[in-house]
Amino acid sequence: MLSSLPSIHILVGCPTEELLETSKDEILLSNEYGKNEGVSEIVKVLHSLGYSSIQMHSVTLNNYNQIFQKLGQQSNFVVLNLCDGTETDGYPGISIVTYLEQKGWPYTGANPYFFDITNSKPIMKKILMENKVSTSPFVEIDNLEEAKTKISKLENTISYPMFIKPSISYASICISDNSVVTNQCEALGQLEQVLSQTNGGVFIEKFLEGREFTALVSGDATQGIVVYDVAERVFNKNLKANQRILAFDRYWAGYDLNGNAPDEKERLYTYEPASPLLMDRLKELAKNAYLSLKGNGYGRVDIRSDSMDYSTMKLYVLEILRLSKVSPSDFMDSLIHFAMMRAKK
Repeated sequence: MLSSLPSIHILVGCPTEELLETSKDEILLSNEYGKNEGVSEIVKVLHSLGYSSIQMHSVTLNNYNQIFQKLGQQSNFVVLNLCDGTETDGYPGISIVTYLEQKGWPYTGANPYFFDITNSKPIMKKILMENKVSTSPFVEIDNLEEAKTKISKLENTISYPMFIKPSISYASICISDNSVVTNQCEALGQLEQVLSQTNGGVFIEKFLEGREFTALVSGDATQGIVVYDVAERVFNKNLKANQRILAFDRYWAGYDLNGNAPDEKERLYTYEPASPLLMDRLKELAKNAYLSLKGNGYGRVDIRSDSMDYSTMKLYVLEILRLSKVSPSDFMDSLIHFAMMRAKK
């Protein structure tokens, strides 16, 4: 039976030589930290499931066509796609997924629609609102002049404190303690800072001062959705309410490209199982958010509450993230099965 298992081809997104020469440290750190260890763990899990033919490919924006030409000469395989770049950051992403979809090959992770729709947080939030999935109110800002005319109006609609975020970002890039603002002067100063660092625009949303949760979701509307038990991201108790965010400097403090990590006591947060009082509500909200974006493959739904009180809190979806680096054995098996079933449709 094991001999009938497909071969597994793992696509690992890598920077081009040009990127290595010009890239900012935060982009490399957020993409490279723990990557080799993560791939090793995936290979170990695959071996434990009985897969014996496993090959890893280092994929860049310059070489993926050659890799796929060789891959197309094989049969009975599944692609484990770990390429999750925005491509503006120099890492392969949507080009890989589009190619895999066009070929009709079985592959894990998001299809082109889900991959693309989760790039822009404002677009994502608009779709959530259209589908009546709760998410905090927001306004997009494309330039500083526009910001000056909109900020005073936002004081009456969104109200302070507000959270300023880049529209296209990951791994907390462009997020800092200054991202949560409490007055117009702070807002304009942070908007100017973020707009100078990104070409994708900025959005402002209400800052929610409560608890934060994260839910892993897999499958699709056709084959069924699985929402795994939700975890609460418990921030370091020494942080003030407006510091309980994934600010880049604090999020990555103590980590480096040599594989070092901070002491457990100094970490920004830990994970704990979400309260049973909220579990059903959180799962339902995560499922609805995932379905509203036509989620497929697997993804992570981040949720936040407006207070710490379980009895009165309201829950809001922050974002849905497509994922590429998950390796628990029970989950990996279902990912490969889903990839094969999707390719047969």
